[in-house]
Amino acid sequence: MVQEFYSTSQVFPSGLYARDIKSGDFDGDGDQDLIVTRGLPNGQTAASEIWINDGNASFYKTNQQLGAQSDSGTRLVEVGDLDGNLYLDIFYAPGAGEQNQVWFNPQTLFPGTPNFDSGNLDGYLVNNPSATTIENVNGNNVLQLDNTGLTGLSTVVYDFNEPLFTEMELSAEITTFNGPNRWMDGFLIFDYKSDSDFKYAGMFTGQNTWVIGHYQGHWNNRLAELDWSEQGKTINPGQTYLLHLRIKENKAFLAVDGDLLLDAEFNELVYQNKTGMASHNALTHFDRFKLGHLVSAGSPNTLIFNEDFSEGDNHAFKFEGPGSWSYLNNKLQFDGSQESGVGIGYVDLNYDIAERYEISSQFSAISNPGSSQNGFLIFDYHETK
Repeated sequence: MVQEFYSTSQVFPSGLYARDIKSGDFDGDGDQDLIVTRGLPNGQTAASEIWINDGNASFYKTNQQLGAQSDSGTRLVEVGDLDGNLYLDIFYAPGAGEQNQVWFNPQTLFPGTPNFDSGNLDGYLVNNPSATTIENVNGNNVLQLDNTGLTGLSTVVYDFNEPLFTEMELSAEITTFNGPNRWMDGFLIFDYKSDSDFKYAGMFTGQNTWVIGHYQGHWNNRLAELDWSEQGKTINPGQTYLLHLRIKENKAFLAVDGDLLLDAEFNELVYQNKTGMASHNALTHFDRFKLGHLVSAGSPNTLIFNEDFSEGDNHAFKFEGPGSWSYLNNKLQFDGSQESGVGIGYVDLNYDIAERYEISSQFSAISNPGSSQNGFLIFDYHETK
C-alpha cells in the first residue's frame, strides 16, 4: 500500500522564508512540535519561532522568539536533551558575527504522562481494569472509564515515585455521557493516597455542578462548588470540556474552557506523587491529560476579574490611603480634595496570573477646587502590612 499525503491549509511563518526546520516534542505531550528559522527577502534572517502541535496536526505559535532579530547569514538549529531533564533543548547557530547559542527547555511538563495515542496505559495505575479501556473515537484514542450499572469508582493515576512539587498544573479534556443505570461525572484527581482518600476537581453533570473537594469514601466533602444553573448555563452530556487545575501549596484553582470558576483551600500541603483521572458510576471519556509545573492547555485566558460596580459596595476591591471612595451611577468615585496623598483601590486575585496580561478601565478626572485631576491603572501593587 502506497502512503498518500495531503496538504493542510496552514501556512507558517506568515510572510517569511523558512531557512531551517527541526521537529521534536518540546512540550512533552507526545506530539511533534516545530522550530522554524525565519528568513527575510533580502537574505537576512529573523528570530526563530516555536510552533506547538495541538495533537491534530495543527500548529500554534508560542510568544517566544529565539535569538536576535536579524543577522547576515542563515540560522541552523539542532534539538536534543542537553541538560538531562528529559526535555528537548535547542542548539542555535546564527550567521556570521553572532555567537552560537544554547536555549534550555525548562521542565514544564513532567515526563511520563503520555497521551493515549499508543493505545495502552503503560505507566498508569488502574484500580478497575475491567472498566478501563482505550477507545478510538473518530480516529482519536481516548481513555474510557465505564461503570455503567452503578459499579462504583474507577481511578487511573500516574505514580512519579517521588513527591511532586507543591506548585503544579494539570489538565484534561473530559466528556460525560447520559444513559440508564449510571451517573454522569468526571474528575481530575490529585494528592492520591488510596481509592478512599484523594482530592478532586471536576463535574457532576447530572447536578449541573463544578466542584473541588476531598474524597474520603464519599463525595460530600466539597470545599467549593458552583451550580451553573445560577448563571443560566448547563453542563451538557456528550460535550467535551477542557479542565485546567492549578495547585499552589494547599490551594486549588479550577478553570473550564479557559474560564476560572472555582478555588478552594485544603488543610494541608498538596504534594503526593500520584495524580490522574476518576469517575464514579459513570461512562466518561478523558483525553490529552497533561501534568507539569505549567500547563498551557485550558489555562485561564479570558477575563479573570470584571467589575462594573452595579451592586454598589458589593465588590472585591480594597482601599488604602487618604480620601474617600463612594459609588455614583454604577461608578466607583474617589474624592481626595480634602486630604493630600494617594488613594489606592486594588483587587487581590489570590492567583498567579500569566506573565502577559491586560488591564482596562474607563475613568475620567473631574474638576474640583483644591484637587488635582488624574487617575491611573496600577499593577504589581504591594499592599501596606
